[in-house]
Amino acid sequence: MKITKLALERYGAIAERSISIAPDIGLTIIYGANEAGKSSSLEAIGDFLFGIPMRSTRGQIYGNPAIRIGADLRAANGSEWQMTRAKRN
Repeated sequence: MKITKLALERYGAIAERSISIAPDIGLTIIYGANEAGKSSSLEAIGDFLFGIPMRSTRGQIYGNPAIRIGADLRAANGSEWQMTRAKRN
């Protein structure tokens, strides 16, 4: 399964940003200036896959209930899903 798009909505200091990832590339490298959101994106992938911790520090600006992480996923058989994870108790 591959992530083809990562969408951060009110995650940490990011109000709304998405990253598209080509599905046919084996390795993706994300680079940018300091404070561009690289570490936030990496942490968001973990939170999306395994759940947002109860005491997440990524809600410091917009509040934990506002955290949303979306992703478009593509399976090996070609089927695609769009999923969103929200911070809940």
